Amino acid sequence: MPRKQLPRFERVKHYVSSRIASGRLPVGAQVPSEHDLVVKLGVSRMTVNRGLRELQAEGVLRRERGVGTFVAKPPVRPSLIEIRNIADEIAARGRVHSPRVMKLEPVPADTNLASFFGLRLGATVFHSIVVHHEDGVPIQLEERYVNPAFAPDYLRQDYSRGTTTEYLHTIDFVTEVEHTVIAIRPDARVRRLLGVDRNDACLRLFRQTWVRGIPTSKNLFTYAGGRHSLSSRYATGT
Repeated sequence: MPRKQLPRFERVKHYVSSRIASGRLPVGAQVPSEHDLVVKLGVSRMTVNRGLRELQAEGVLRRERGVGTFVAKPPVRPSLIEIRNIADEIAARGRVHSPRVMKLEPVPADTNLASFFGLRLGATVFHSIVVHHEDGVPIQLEERYVNPAFAPDYLRQDYSRGTTTEYLHTIDFVTEVEHTVIAIRPDARVRRLLGVDRNDACLRLFRQTWVRGIPTSKNLFTYAGGRHSLSSRYATGT
């Protein structure tokens, strides 16, 4: 059942999206009517309509006037979404990548994580911390929270042999991503793990990902600014 603390229209989205993710509603299947969702979830028709409209805008559903609402065919992986694997980046420079796994554990969801993943407060999410090295020098601190419903075997993988990004891509391609980059001064933990000084500038990348409307991961990447740069190449679509 959708979690009670979610906004009501988000409860509608979570209810429908979770059934798509589980296979109960396959591609082409008709979604329960607005009336049925009103009765099932105990919300208003306006709330149900908003939730379905948002899922339609996200490409999860298609709506046919006078016929009904159906699960849309998953979109082709968008060329404008680029999530680069750091091991590939390092290899492309002719260098050697080596990861150091610091943590790989289940943790209780705090308010922020529970809200993002659509879980109850204290529910289990998966957590990992990995320091990535280039020719033995630490360049990236990766901290990742993963939705167990998306990657139930996440904690069973050996990330000393393959990256978390590589593993998650074997499950499904990301269809929506949000990136925010800021410059920071490193705190004591970052200084220790990346081997930087108090006054060294670092880049911090916040990333949230979704697969067909389902939140899959919430990530924090910190880069030693003097050792790494962020760049992307995108098609304009014109």
